[in-house]
Amino acid sequence: MGMCYAKNLISAYVFFELVSLCSFPLVMHSKTKESIKAAMKYLYYSIGGAFLSLIGLFYLINYSNNGDFTYGGIIDFEGKSFLDMYSGSGVMALEALSRGFDEVCAIEKNPKAVSVIKSNFSKFQKTPKLFVGDSLNIVRKIDKVFDVVYIDPPYFAGIYEKSLQSLNPCKIVILEHVGEVDFTGFELIKQKKYADKFITFLKDCR
Repeated sequence: MGMCYAKNLISAYVFFELVSLCSFPLVMHSKTKESIKAAMKYLYYSIGGAFLSLIGLFYLINYSNNGDFTYGGIIDFEGKSFLDMYSGSGVMALEALSRGFDEVCAIEKNPKAVSVIKSNFSKFQKTPKLFVGDSLNIVRKIDKVFDVVYIDPPYFAGIYEKSLQSLNPCKIVILEHVGEVDFTGFELIKQKKYADKFITFLKDCR
């Protein structure tokens, strides 16, 4: 019950470790030599694991600057802005809104894709701002520093580098790509590979 009502990482950690300690008597309930030995080993492992978890917990709270649970995760996107270039169906822009971003913009030029985006957006009361046209041209005209920019053009269009260089100063860029991309001017934060696809997080250092 405590885990269900935990409001932050610390309280969740405390309740989780209490559950572990409450399991200790169950391990040694038969009170045989073997069960007592197993219970003591369980206790040692639990204490050691709890200590290491606590260290990791403090690092995580320090990194995120907030250990409170918020809608969408421990990182609070309230007051933040998100730009979805080459928006396609607009699903990433909608996801950004659901995660708590205050201002979300989407850019798409394909008429069929724009029609899909408008249809998807019409289902929601609060929607991203849609710009219709070429992402490379429009992004230069948007006079705003976005907190997060998501770039996912057609994989083999060869416009990743142009997309990066066309951006006004921003904070974080997320790329979805399958080939090598020149990140000149940007610092690689993290990169994950899913099958043949990469999700790359960059920090704008220009």
